[in-house]
Amino acid sequence: MKSTISDIYVVSPKARFLLQFDSRRVTIIIQEHWTSRDVIRIFGAITYFGKFVRTVTISASIMELMIAGLSSMDLTRWHAFQCYLKAFNHSNLEDAVHIHCVKGNTDTILMPRLTELTIYVSPSEFSCLSRYMDYGVSSNCIYSVTNLCLLRLNLPARQSIFPHNSEPFHRRRCNQHIRSFRHWSNASSLQEKYCQKYS
Repeated sequence: MKSTISDIYVVSPKARFLLQFDSRRVTIIIQEHWTSRDVIRIFGAITYFGKFVRTVTISASIMELMIAGLSSMDLTRWHAFQCYLKAFNHSNLEDAVHIHCVKGNTDTILMPRLTELTIYVSPSEFSCLSRYMDYGVSSNCIYSVTNLCLLRLNLPARQSIFPHNSEPFHRRRCNQHIRSFRHWSNASSLQEKYCQKYS
């Protein structure tokens, strides 16, 4: 079998993620269970490639990792916080758990050339959207508003996330998290550059 450049994976024997390269993209594939060392390595890879990217598709939890990495919080401590959150098993109790960081003053932008950002939110990741503000890192530290052409929040279809017997409660809960994200991302100032997609 002939190997092409799109088949190249960089694997570290001690890491729980893969990097795939081709001529126009880099894909970071992350296992669900990661260590604090993996978190630091993943953030390092995102920081390195972030200088060059124009289009990014990312999960809400990895977006939280990026924001935490730019905050005053140590990533090892952030990993411990994420392990603590798993005890709530994605219940509504997780909504009440917040972490507060000192607001950072940084002039650097993680992804200065970014033109399109898509954030995928799974049913278990809604509370991530509300935690973005807790880290004291503004959206301007992630992307340049002048360069950004599209910020897309990709949400699960409503019928897949609401249990039939408690739909109004879950709808309010999800809408609250989406409002928090819109506030953090300054969606109102983005105007037509911001959209929500349900799939």
